[in-house]
Amino acid sequence: MQSRFSTIGQATLAQSVEQRIRNAQVGSSSLLSGSQKEGVALFFLYLCTVDAQGIIQAIEIFALVTGVAYVVLEILQKDIMWVLGILTGAACALSFALQHVWASMGLNFYYVVMSVWGLLQWKKDGAKVAEGEIHLSRLPRSVALLSAGIFVLGSLVLTQLLRATGDAAPLLDSMATVLGIIGTWWLAQSYPQQWMVWIVANGLTTLLCLTTGQYWMALLYAVYIGSAIYGWVHWKRHGKYVN
Repeated sequence: MQSRFSTIGQATLAQSVEQRIRNAQVGSSSLLSGSQKEGVALFFLYLCTVDAQGIIQAIEIFALVTGVAYVVLEILQKDIMWVLGILTGAACALSFALQHVWASMGLNFYYVVMSVWGLLQWKKDGAKVAEGEIHLSRLPRSVALLSAGIFVLGSLVLTQLLRATGDAAPLLDSMATVLGIIGTWWLAQSYPQQWMVWIVANGLTTLLCLTTGQYWMALLYAVYIGSAIYGWVHWKRHGKYVN
């Protein structure tokens, strides 16, 4: 399935090439010979046939590789995870933008910003435990209730906004987006329950990617589901509460 980005981009480039060819043929003072003009024209026309879907797939494969490394470092609670989070978030944001899935695009920009804050938070909490130990924080009931309210209200409001903007899958996109916001907030605070949030959020995002034809991205989020299950067990077994 070719994206609208590809179709519009190729049509615009073709029109530009056609105009340049006409301009090159006007007047006898051109620096190029007739055969050279034909060669240049064929080269640019070849570029017009390049499928932008290949670019999207390359971005998705990059996000898959960095995303798998990210979740491994998340399970082990290594600070460098947040650096990979910046790279993965930027790549995923671009992929979702090209597929016109706006909320997930915005969510990944949010991940980039949160990665900076999460890195600072983890460094502070990591100083309270021994080397190799996983630092945990207890989830306050007030935070859990607030997060539930944000999920319900946020999903309802965002779904309506996305329908108005022509989002490809507004309900799935909105629910996954709000859960991703909550999950990243909980992750930065080292709440072990953040793994449960990610199991649901990644399941929704996997379905979203399948419905929009982003199969590499679907594979990435399917891997995230299994990793979240393992992460929950690992954190509960090896974690130490610091509050």
